[in-house]
Amino acid sequence: MVTNIVDRYISILKDEFKDYSKLILGKNFNTEIFNIYLENYIESRYYNFIEETNIRTFRDRMINEIETTKSNMFEKGIYKENILNSQCEIFKNLLVFDNVSTVQNEDVSINKLQEIYMETHKDNNFKNIFLDKNIFYDNLKRTLKEKYESKIFNVKYIKLDKDIYISKLEFNIRFSKIYSKSFIETAFTTGTTNEDKLQVEYSIVSKDILNDILDHNFKKKYILNLADSLLSKQKKRKSILNILNSSALQEKASLLITYNNFIRNKDNIYNFIKLGYKFSVYLDESFEPDLANLERLNMFEYSIISNELSNYNEIIKHKKEIKNLIEK
Repeated sequence: MVTNIVDRYISILKDEFKDYSKLILGKNFNTEIFNIYLENYIESRYYNFIEETNIRTFRDRMINEIETTKSNMFEKGIYKENILNSQCEIFKNLLVFDNVSTVQNEDVSINKLQEIYMETHKDNNFKNIFLDKNIFYDNLKRTLKEKYESKIFNVKYIKLDKDIYISKLEFNIRFSKIYSKSFIETAFTTGTTNEDKLQVEYSIVSKDILNDILDHNFKKKYILNLADSLLSKQKKRKSILNILNSSALQEKASLLITYNNFIRNKDNIYNFIKLGYKFSVYLDESFEPDLANLERLNMFEYSIISNELSNYNEIIKHKKEIKNLIEK
C-alpha cells in the first residue's frame, strides 16, 4: 500500500489526465501514446528530470519537454501524426490545471481543449463535463492533503543555511500549569513518544514538500530528525520511513542522526541509503577527523557541527574536505 503523499498525488493526477484525454480524443485516444507522454511529463514535472537549457521559466521548460516527447515519438515513424499532435496540445493545455502555467488562464486552455474535442465530437457538452471532472479531481487532491495535516501539531522550520531547513514538531495543546515546559519537552522527545511523533512530523513535512514541488521549488531542502531508538526497531522503522518512500521526497529530505548512532547502526544506514533515503550527520564527541572518517562523511547529504564541540577546532581545520558542512 502506498503511504507517501507524492506517489498518491501523482496517482490521482495520472487518472485525471487520462480521464481528460479520453474525453477529448474519444475514438482517437491511444493508450501507448498517452502513457509515453505521461511518463515523461511526470518525470519532468514532479521529479525535475529536465535537461539543463537556457529556457528561463518552468512553464516553458515543461512545454519544451512535451514537444521533445512528441518529436522523439514522431521520429520512430510508428504513430499517427495527428494523434501525436492532439495529445501534445492536450498536455500543454493541462499545465494550467497542474499549477504550472501563470501566463495562460484556465478559460483559454479550456477553449483550446474544446477545439480538439470538436474534431471527433458533434455535441457542445465538453465544458460542463470537463469542469465537473476538474472539480472531482481537485476535491480528491485537497482531501489527500488534509490527511497529512494535523490540528494538534505543526512543524516549525529553522533555517540552517541557504535553502536548507531543519524541522521541529510543535504541539498546539494546552497543558495544565502543574507541568513545566521542560517536563513537556522531555515527554515529547524521549522514548516511544519521540518515535511516534515522527509519523506526524514526516507526514506534515511531506505535504509541505509536495507543495514546494507544485510551486516548482526544487531547491529547498529539509533535514528531519530521526530518533536513535527507531533504528533498532525494524517493523516500526519501516512503517514510519514509508511516509518518505518516494524519490521526489528523498531528493528534498534527509534524515539526521548523530555520528555515534551511525557507527552503531552502519549496516541499517547503508541499507536505507541503497533504498534511496538520504542521511545527514550531527558530528559529536565520537567523531575523530582522521582521513578515513573524513572520507566517510561524503556519504551524507550534510554534516552539522556545533562550535561547542570539544574537538571543534580540530575538525574545522578540515572544513574544505567535508562535503556540505554546516556550522550550528
